[in-house]
Amino acid sequence: MNQENATDLVTAIITTKDRTDFLRRAVSSVLQQTYRPLELVIVDDGSATPVSKEMFETPESIDLRIVRNERAKGVSAARNLGVSKAKGRFVAFLDDDDKWLAYKIERQVNLLASQADEVMACGCQISIVDHNGNFTSNPERPSLPNDIIASLTYSDENITPSTLMFHRQTFIGLGGYREDMPTAEDREFLLRFLLRHGLYVLPERLVQFTEHKGERLTRNSDAMFVGELKYLEFVRAHAGPLGVNQRRAVGYRHAKVGHQAMLAGRWRIGIANFVRGLMIYSFDKRIIGGLLLALLGPTLYYKLISLRIERIR
Repeated sequence: MNQENATDLVTAIITTKDRTDFLRRAVSSVLQQTYRPLELVIVDDGSATPVSKEMFETPESIDLRIVRNERAKGVSAARNLGVSKAKGRFVAFLDDDDKWLAYKIERQVNLLASQADEVMACGCQISIVDHNGNFTSNPERPSLPNDIIASLTYSDENITPSTLMFHRQTFIGLGGYREDMPTAEDREFLLRFLLRHGLYVLPERLVQFTEHKGERLTRNSDAMFVGELKYLEFVRAHAGPLGVNQRRAVGYRHAKVGHQAMLAGRWRIGIANFVRGLMIYSFDKRIIGGLLLALLGPTLYYKLISLRIERIR
């Protein structure tokens, strides 16, 4: 590939808030990419101490720009803002607590350029590390579009946003991430994308996903409840075009709404959604188990789920 071709410029977009140590590592992984031309847009979503260029030693070959929201607007708005400032033909997202391997951008650009207009996004596999960067596991994520759709609708699996590269105009054409969804926005966008475009997932593990106990939006139960509720609505409306079993998908998504409602202390809503999920699809043991656990009450439910999460980590 001719890396001097300006049309092949890639924009790396990092969204961040109050995680300077993680951010430095993420930025370093972008600066070490083997691919050029490359620009980096950092979106500071209301950090208490504003992010500045002086925090990083940036080579002349990479244009670094920082845009800032004085008040936090959430990850969807932050990513969309980053895309609006991008100049690249391709955009690639990186969460501030994740890290790219050096060949990540090069591998993905080579794939997308070779696919012409057939494939409009590229992903890859991940490795999971702890907050010190020590390896913990190599999960196997689905790679075929139908398997990805099934995973996103029938289970809790997700395609890590830090693995994805999109044609910028395709991303913009779909309207970007939904800013009314505080969580699950990445899953909703990916389903919306797969309704119209092709996605290829490289088998290589080119992203290190960091599992840590620090602040995450995915630990905000109220936000998770709202996000799951809107995600349920999307899956219900698009199950047919997505080619999934509507009863199975919607039944499980009701259980996920019930789960988040319980964690947010909304016991009645939680029970109602577990019951609704079981009425729609009674063959899923996860729904039955969730309902039985929910009947113990929100306090005990939260304690038992927290213990399970700690064991997994």
